[in-house]
Amino acid sequence: MPGVSGVLALVENALSDSPQAFVPVRDARDARDAYQIAFTQLQAFRGQDAANDVIRQAVIQARKPPAPESNQAQVPNWKVSETCKELDADLAGWYLRPSLKALGQLLANHPGRLGRTVLTTNFDPLIQVAVQTACVRTIFAVDQSRIGWHDLSP
Repeated sequence: MPGVSGVLALVENALSDSPQAFVPVRDARDARDAYQIAFTQLQAFRGQDAANDVIRQAVIQARKPPAPESNQAQVPNWKVSETCKELDADLAGWYLRPSLKALGQLLANHPGRLGRTVLTTNFDPLIQVAVQTACVRTIFAVDQSRIGWHDLSP
């Protein structure tokens, strides 16, 4: 997923036909303020749907590229809800940083200690992907005869 500057670029692009809307973002004191101001401006000028679109655009960047021999489009159409559901279910298609993999393993292997809810200061659907990936790997390691789809919800 893109960092703050990448997300700011997505917001600026969404506001491209209203350049004055992005001026307060450029005037921000630091990246954290710029990020908050950017989403405030985006919601004020374009509404919550536009903010959700920017978030989806950022998240889709965490997808692994499809294999060259596959017939998949290079960039999935994240505006179609069925496509989003398919992408969510395709755990192997996401790039997870080692830190996210480790967090997923901790949460999956120690739900009694760590609980079943993760509160973050930002959107991060990859935490759920990391937990689901760790759960599937744990199930496969314990009982390989159960290979297939597993409902991992509590």
